[in-house]
Amino acid sequence: MAELIRYILLVNIFIVVLSLFFRLVLEKEKWFKLNRFVLIFGLLLALVIPLWQIDFVKSPEQALIVISESFANLKEIRGDIILDEIQVYGTAPKVFPWMNIFQTIYLLGIIGMGILFTWKVSRIRNLQRSYPMILLRNLFITVLPKNFSAFSFIGVAYFPAPIDPKDETTSYIINHEKAHLRQKHSFDIVFVEIVKILFFYNPAVYTLQKQMALTHEYLADSECATENAESYSMALFRSFFNSPGLSLSQGFKSQSMLKQRLIMLENGATSKWAGLKYSLFLPLIGLFLTLSAFTLVIP
Repeated sequence: MAELIRYILLVNIFIVVLSLFFRLVLEKEKWFKLNRFVLIFGLLLALVIPLWQIDFVKSPEQALIVISESFANLKEIRGDIILDEIQVYGTAPKVFPWMNIFQTIYLLGIIGMGILFTWKVSRIRNLQRSYPMILLRNLFITVLPKNFSAFSFIGVAYFPAPIDPKDETTSYIINHEKAHLRQKHSFDIVFVEIVKILFFYNPAVYTLQKQMALTHEYLADSECATENAESYSMALFRSFFNSPGLSLSQGFKSQSMLKQRLIMLENGATSKWAGLKYSLFLPLIGLFLTLSAFTLVIP
């Protein structure tokens, strides 16, 4: 149990540190592929590194037991008594079962989050089975009712009717969702969802999920806006405000995210200090390794 508590504690600390590091150092940089790598690889390291531990301080082989003088005299009278075989009888003091309560709440939370994630995936699959699918521009699109927003998940785009490929905004949306699928963002989403199931109580996990979603949007935006960033920005603006049910996001239709995406599209090149900022990720990994190595479990 002590090993498990140590692991959970370290993972939560690493997740908080990773989220803060990304927020303070990398969030405004335009090397989006590196941002995605830092988030995914950093989160993976946060799960794996706590499994590694070096015992710099050796634990004693046996625990120290203190017995009374009268009990020790019994050993002199009965020389055949072996301490390892002694059993002590009596009434143990009542201790509040806080650990059992913690385990129950933790397991219930994991089960609840797992059921929620399963429901989300099954709902998407039900949409795929319930509505027609077309092939457009080498992209499989499930045509949804017009009150839905456009999104994509594992090989399939979901788009509200009617679909007019000649319309500029519609064309941008299709290309945007195609970029999500080509870059396999769905696998990142599933990975973060699994982490969220295991550490549902940690607010930093939800922050990392938003940071990952926004990074996905930046990646898709940067690919779609290569020819005409101004035209794409206007299409993005129209899709949010003027077309009910249409959004160039994967389920994140919020004004704050739209504002951040438009600002990022207007921003110039990455700062000259970007390389130095990304190099700070290596000392962060070193910090994780050091904390894991020197954090001992007391037997």
